[in-house]
Amino acid sequence: MKCLVLFALCLHQVLGADQNLVQLAQSLRLNILVKQLQATGLADTLATGGPYTLFAPSDNAFGKLDGGQLNDTAAVTKLLKYHVVSGTYKGADVYNEQKLTSLLGPAIRINRYAHTNKISAEGAPVYRADEIASNGVIWLLDTPMSPPTGSMLDYINNDKNGLTILKKAINTAGIQSALQAEPLTLLAPNDAAFGRLDPGVLDKLLADKAKLTQVLQYHVIPGALFTSGMHSGYVRTLDHGEQLRITFQFFGLFKYVNDAQLSTEDVDVTNGVIHVIDHLLLPPDLAKTISALG
Repeated sequence: MKCLVLFALCLHQVLGADQNLVQLAQSLRLNILVKQLQATGLADTLATGGPYTLFAPSDNAFGKLDGGQLNDTAAVTKLLKYHVVSGTYKGADVYNEQKLTSLLGPAIRINRYAHTNKISAEGAPVYRADEIASNGVIWLLDTPMSPPTGSMLDYINNDKNGLTILKKAINTAGIQSALQAEPLTLLAPNDAAFGRLDPGVLDKLLADKAKLTQVLQYHVIPGALFTSGMHSGYVRTLDHGEQLRITFQFFGLFKYVNDAQLSTEDVDVTNGVIHVIDHLLLPPDLAKTISALG
């Protein structure tokens, strides 16, 4: 049985290598992708040009987009161009935190996660790579990618995202430059998270720059850790290497960092990723001190 599976895989690779990227996408039953490539005029480019690496959303992945999004030809064209990179990149060719320039212009961040043995492209999990065509290679995604619209600070400073107290805390601590580094993961407490503190604690914390800075650094993880790379275990933070505990419950439907649940996941920004959380995280050596401030 194992021999038959290996033979089928080898045959698929041989046949795929005789097909251009569009033909290979058709044989992989990427029906919506092929339809949209044809509608936007990109099918000719991917059939005759190259070599290219095509990050191909599955039909189910396209189902995650807003209903009317596929009816906007200009928007779809930009979306598809963001999924194409000049050159052939196989799974073995890429490294963690590598940035590949898309045809649209913005880069695609590649992450390789050793603990989960997974690869993501701008946070989108790759469920199959190295589908070889005559003029490139296809990587299959189960979520469409979207280019970051700004930096970590841009997202925090947009009051519509409900992080106004975090913005105030960052400005008070004066750690804006630290959040401009790359790559980073920010666990961003929303306004409701700060509201769960006992009365008076927030004001006293904002008045103590040293403690405030330590608390904020405890929410920052070096590297871009998208949910596809998360596993139950510990990760180090910028707070002198203090560790956070990440747990998954109910088969990954709910994700927690310490006791805080991720309420918004995988906000990709130009210098990493943001996960919004519903509780403030307190470093173990400060937890009792800060709780006593009330």
